[in-house]
Amino acid sequence: MIYIYIYIYLYIVIIEDATGEIVFKGNPPPPEALQTRPDMPGGGAFENKTLRLMKDATRVLVSPAVAIVRLSTAAINKVSNTQPVRTTSAVPLVPLSAGGDTLDGAQIRSVSGTISAMSAAWQSLNIGSAEMISKTSRESSGARMSGAGGTEEGFAPGAGREVKSDGVVWKNLDAHVADVRKLARQMQSRNPGQMVTTKRGKGHSHCPRDFSYKDATMQLDVHDFDAVIGLRQLDDAGWEMLVEPRVTMEQLVRAAAAYNLRPPVVPEFRKITVGGSIAGIAGESSSFKHGFFHDACTGYEIVTGDGSVVTATPNNEYADLFFGMPGTYGSMGVVTAATIRLVPTEGYVAMSYTHFDRVQDLVSYIADGEMRPTTDFVEGIGYSPSSFVACEGMEISKDSAEAGVYGKMRRFNRFYSPWFYRNVQKKRGDMVRDPSSVSEVIPLEDYLFRHDRGSFWMASYKMPSFVGRSLGFLLPSHRMYKMATALPQVFKKSEILLQDFMIPFPNVAEFVNRLNNHLGVWPLWFCPLKNYGAPGPIFGVPLNLGDYCNVGAYGIPRRKVFEFEQDNKRMEMEMLQLDGRKVHYSHAYYPVDFFYTTIYDGDKYGLLRDKYKAEGVFPHVYDKIITKPGKI
Repeated sequence: MIYIYIYIYLYIVIIEDATGEIVFKGNPPPPEALQTRPDMPGGGAFENKTLRLMKDATRVLVSPAVAIVRLSTAAINKVSNTQPVRTTSAVPLVPLSAGGDTLDGAQIRSVSGTISAMSAAWQSLNIGSAEMISKTSRESSGARMSGAGGTEEGFAPGAGREVKSDGVVWKNLDAHVADVRKLARQMQSRNPGQMVTTKRGKGHSHCPRDFSYKDATMQLDVHDFDAVIGLRQLDDAGWEMLVEPRVTMEQLVRAAAAYNLRPPVVPEFRKITVGGSIAGIAGESSSFKHGFFHDACTGYEIVTGDGSVVTATPNNEYADLFFGMPGTYGSMGVVTAATIRLVPTEGYVAMSYTHFDRVQDLVSYIADGEMRPTTDFVEGIGYSPSSFVACEGMEISKDSAEAGVYGKMRRFNRFYSPWFYRNVQKKRGDMVRDPSSVSEVIPLEDYLFRHDRGSFWMASYKMPSFVGRSLGFLLPSHRMYKMATALPQVFKKSEILLQDFMIPFPNVAEFVNRLNNHLGVWPLWFCPLKNYGAPGPIFGVPLNLGDYCNVGAYGIPRRKVFEFEQDNKRMEMEMLQLDGRKVHYSHAYYPVDFFYTTIYDGDKYGLLRDKYKAEGVFPHVYDKIITKPGKI
C-alpha cells in the first residue's frame, strides 16, 4: 500500500513545472521550465532536480526501495532550500506618500482604456515606475527571515514583473494597469447572453464543489494577476499593501514580513488566494480580534459587468459595492486588486495549551480571548466529546524566542515536523498534570500555516499511520486537493463531511452535541470570529447577533452510515435553528426561495447586481454554491 501512495505523490505532485502546474505523463514541461532558473531554490539546479524526480517516478514501479531512498533525499533537499523570509529589524523605506492619499475619486478615462481611482492614486506616488517597484522589491527580498538568502534578479525586459527567490511576485503598476485593461476589453467582447466566470485549473482550488457550471461560460484568464504591487504608509502611521487577487497567503505573508508586518487575518492554507478569501469569506485564529480577512481590506479594484473599472472603498460612491462584494463568489464583478491593511509583527509566536473536559468550557475560554491583552491568536481543537484543547498564541521577539523563556522552538515546515493537531494531541497528558509546563515557540510563518500540512487532519483518514508519520510532510493542502481531484475513487467526496458552520457563541455547545449525536465527526476545529456588525456582507453571518464561533467539521462520520445529501441537509437545518450560517466553499442544499428570503437578503443582492451590470453577465451566487442533483 505504501508504494501506491508514493507513486501517486510522485506522479501527480512532485513532477511540477516552474509555475506550479502539474506536468502529467505525456505532457512535458515547457522549454522555459527546464532552463536554468537563478530565482529557484538551489540557484540554477532546477533542471537537474526535476529530471531526477521524473526518473524516480519511473523507478517506483521497478525498485520501490531505491525510489523511496532517493525521494526522501530529494524532498529533504527541497525543504531545506526553501526557507521562510523574516527580518529582525524594520527595513528603511523610501516614503511613498507624503499626504496619505486616499483611494477615493472618480474613474480616470484615457484613450487607451479605463484605469481605476485605486491605480491612479498609487500611480501618483510613483509606484508605477519600474525603478521604484524594483527598488521596493529588492529591499523586500534583501530583508530576510532566519537563514534565507536573496538574489538580484531584476525585471524581464518589458514584462514589469519580478519573481523573487522567496516565491513573491512583484509587478510594476503600469503592467498591472495594462493587464486590467486587457481583462476589461475581454469582458466587453463577450457574446450577448454569455455568462462570465474565471478560468481555473483542475485541482487548483480548495473548494470541493463541482465546477461544471463554468463549461458553457466565457472563462476569463486571470492567471497573471498574481503579484504584489506596492506598500505605503498612511497618515495614521498604519500600512497597507496593494496586491492582485491571485497572490497566495504564503506570498502575502512573506512580502509583508520583509517589513516586519503581517496581514491581520491569514487563512491557514498556503495556497489560498487573496481573491478567494474575499470572494468567499475566511477567518483564522486572529479573527477573534480582527474579524474576517475582508475586514482588513480597505479597497477593491473591480471590473464590473459592462467592462468598467471602478474602485470601491468604505467611504466613496461605490461603498455599497465595497461592503457587498465579500462572500459573493465572483457573482458581482471581478476583483483585480485589493488594498490590505497590515499590522506590526514580532516574528515568533509563544504558544500555551489548556485542556478542557467539556465543550462549553472551551467555548467560554476562547470567547474571552479579547479580554486577555497579550493574546494574539486563539483557537480550539476537539478530539472527542470529553477532550478539548485551547491553543493560545502571543507574539514575541526573536530575542525572547531564542532565550527559551517561553519554551523550546518548534518547527512545522521541516520534513521531520509533526502535523500540528498531532503535536497538540500528544501534549494532553502534560496539560492535565502540569498546565504551566506546556508551552513552546513557533516562528510566525510556521504558525500561520500550521494546519496546511495534512489539511488539518484530513490526510489521516486516507493515509496509513506509518506513512503519515514518515512522509506526511509531502502532503500540503494544495497537493492533497490535486490528488483528490485526480483520484476521485480514492478520495470519495461522498464519504466525507467537509463544512464550516458559523454559530453564535451561546449556541455552540448545543450544535456540537447535535453534530456528535447525529454523525460523530472528530476532531473538530473551533475558531472565534469577531462580528463587526452593519454594514457587512450580504452572505456572511447575521450582523445583529454578536460574535460567532466557526465549528469546522472535516472528516468521515463514525456514528452511522453517512448519507451524504441527507446528512448535509440535516446539519444545515440544525445550524439554522441555532442562528448559524455556513461558509459556502463546500456543499449546500438550500431551496432557492429560502436562500434569498429567509437566510439572506436577496433583494439587496439583486439591486446591487442590477446597479453594477452583473445581471445576465455573472452567474448568481446561488447557482455557484448550491450542489446540483447528481453532482458532488
